[in-house]
Amino acid sequence: ISLQADRRCQNTRRRVHVTLELPWSADRAVQQFGRTHRSNQVSAPEYVFVISELAGEKRFASTVAKRLECLGALTHGDRRATETRDLSRFNIDNKYGRQALENVIRSICNLERPWAPFPKLIANETKLDFVTEARKALINVGLISRMTSGQQVLYVAEKDYNNMSRFLNRILGIRVQMQNLLFRFFSDALNAVIVDARRSGSWDLGILDLGTGEETVSVEQTRVYVLNTVQVNSIPLQVELHRIVVERGLAFSKAVQLKEQSFNNDDGFYMANDDRSHCRLPILALSTTSNMTVGNMRKSEVLFRIYRPNTGLQQRHETLESLRKKYEKITPLQAQMYWEELYYRAASSCIHVIRQGHCPISATNGEQMCEVGSRTRRFLVLSGSVLALWSQMERILPEGKIQMIRIKTTPMNSLNNQSMPLKIVGCIIPRRCLHELVHLLEKSSVKNYFKSA
Repeated sequence: ISLQADRRCQNTRRRVHVTLELPWSADRAVQQFGRTHRSNQVSAPEYVFVISELAGEKRFASTVAKRLECLGALTHGDRRATETRDLSRFNIDNKYGRQALENVIRSICNLERPWAPFPKLIANETKLDFVTEARKALINVGLISRMTSGQQVLYVAEKDYNNMSRFLNRILGIRVQMQNLLFRFFSDALNAVIVDARRSGSWDLGILDLGTGEETVSVEQTRVYVLNTVQVNSIPLQVELHRIVVERGLAFSKAVQLKEQSFNNDDGFYMANDDRSHCRLPILALSTTSNMTVGNMRKSEVLFRIYRPNTGLQQRHETLESLRKKYEKITPLQAQMYWEELYYRAASSCIHVIRQGHCPISATNGEQMCEVGSRTRRFLVLSGSVLALWSQMERILPEGKIQMIRIKTTPMNSLNNQSMPLKIVGCIIPRRCLHELVHLLEKSSVKNYFKSA
């Protein structure tokens, strides 16, 4: 039989790989998974992990999940080729996990305020009992140390205390009850870090994704540059400079549909309290949790997704307290006129023109450069063999910072024009750097030509 869904075999149905027990070595686990996830397959397999509630075991699930993300890259050129949405919750070895771990260790040492409440050992015991027992346990496994200075007792974190693998490996030597309590405390702190990141709008900004939401993405123009550099197999390298157009925003009819699907009493249309602008700014606020869940939460913990007419779903979430402070709730009928006005004006104007009547950022060569709050955004994206020009690009781009972007264009269907969606992975080129980049590309290429969309 074929362990993977091989195109050459009769049975090409998607494979399901069930792992009853993970090997202690992540390399061996990935080697096993690699037998069902190989090249020339019709579809990637579905992985099912059977994981106990023992907190330490999640260390191996975390490591394996991280390695599984790389399996797809080997055969598809995309680290997300395996469907890792379900596995991502086990992958805690990231910057948010390290921030949470730092707070866990330092709060137990009484060096800073905890981001999450301390758990209790038993229902009738105090929070101080957990801290006392946690200190003893962490001292025994070498994660913190106890020092005395005269009459004062100090607890100090050991070196590399924010190393996730070390933490998860060491707590395996702690009694099961305390091990699970420590991991629960860590999980609560991690959730607090993630909520704060979402609230501040800084959640997961590693790679920018376009085309995964409600926006319409299209390629306006593509210019191909064939570079002087030649590969080992004598095939010339080439890069492509794309002009990407993104249409975002939310029409009023779709906003009403979203509102009708919600069941929370605080969900609905709101109007900004600030009346100083030329155009009032309505929003749609929808809670991220169900009405039943909200009843068991403090109002300060409930987060709302914010939709705007001109920019659609916002990355930043709002609490109910901040929502009521900055906005007043209105009916859909009251919101319709203001919503549609902002929606249509934002198609050709930035938010500065809409609110103030003018924009401080002047237009260059007849093209409006300011796109803040506009429904239409344009990106310059360089894709292809970018690594061949990486060192030169670092000198051109401001401060050597390169923002990666992943694009999936919206398929166009009409009687005479039908196109499949394109997938583009590259880096964003700021407009002010375009002239220097084009000069570099022309100097480094033997020819260039425009590619039909």
